[in-house]
Amino acid sequence: MKPFLSRTQAVRFSRWSLRCSWSLCALFPLGALAASFLQASPQTNPAAATQAKPTAQGTTKKVANPLNDYLDEAQRHIDKNEFEAAIAPLQKVIADQPDFAYAHFQLAYVYTALKKPAEARAEYERTIALDPKMSEAYLNLGTLLLDADPAAARAPLSKAVDLLPAQSRPRFLLGVAQERAGDFSKAADSFEGAVRLDPGDAETSLHLANLYLQLKRPADAEAKFRRVLEIQGNEPHALLGLARSERRAVELIVLKCNPAQRLYRRLGFEVTGDDGERLTMRAK
Repeated sequence: MKPFLSRTQAVRFSRWSLRCSWSLCALFPLGALAASFLQASPQTNPAAATQAKPTAQGTTKKVANPLNDYLDEAQRHIDKNEFEAAIAPLQKVIADQPDFAYAHFQLAYVYTALKKPAEARAEYERTIALDPKMSEAYLNLGTLLLDADPAAARAPLSKAVDLLPAQSRPRFLLGVAQERAGDFSKAADSFEGAVRLDPGDAETSLHLANLYLQLKRPADAEAKFRRVLEIQGNEPHALLGLARSERRAVELIVLKCNPAQRLYRRLGFEVTGDDGERLTMRAK
C-alpha cells in the first residue's frame, strides 16, 4: 500500500469548527490500494499547546510557549516532505504534553509517510485513546491496515463511518476492508451505502459491480458496470466486467496512438482489426 500520494487529503482544525476536504484517489479492483491519508493542523490556531490544562489537584497548568515553535517546525518539515526531520520536534511536544492528541496524530502521519506502519499504528491508537471523536485518526488507522490486516481495519473504519455518516469515502474504505477479509455481503452493503451518498462515484460503483459478480448477481453487476460507463465512457475494467456479466463479447475501437490500448490488452482484449490508424479490440 502506498502511504503517501501526490494528491493528499487535508484537514484544517479551527477553534470552533472542523472543516474537511480531500481528493479521491483512483482504486481499481485489479490493483493494489492507493490510499490518501488525512493530515491535521493544531486545533487552536496556533495556540493549541498553550491552553490551560487541568491537573489532578484541580488547578491549571500553562504549557510553555516554545511548544508552539516545535509544532510549527514539524509542520514546516511535513510541508516539505522532510518527514524524518519532523519526528524530533513532535517528540519534544509529546514529552512535555503526553496527552496532546494532535501531536500524536501528526507523529503517526509522519511515520506513515516514512513507511513505518508499526510506529504509525501505535500513534494512531494513542490518538484515538486520547480523542475518541477524532474521525481522521480512525480513517487513517483503517487505511494503514488495509493491505496488511484488512480484518483489523474493519473496526476503525466502522467507527469512521459512524463519525462521518454523510461522507461516502469512509464507507468505501470499509467495504474494501470487508471484501478483503472475505465478508462479501457486508462489503456490498458498505459499497451500496457509499454509492447512495455519491451516485457519481465511478470508483465505488466499479468495485460494487465486480463484487456483484462474485456474489452471482449478474443483473445487478451489469447495471453497475453500465453506470460506470455512463460516468467514464470506455472505462476498460467496466467494459470487461460488462462482457462477463452479459456473457457476450464487447467490442471497441481505439486509436493506435492511444496508450490505453496496452491496458486493454492486459485485461484480455484482443485485436480483431487494424485499419492503420485504429484498432478494433474485442473481449469475450
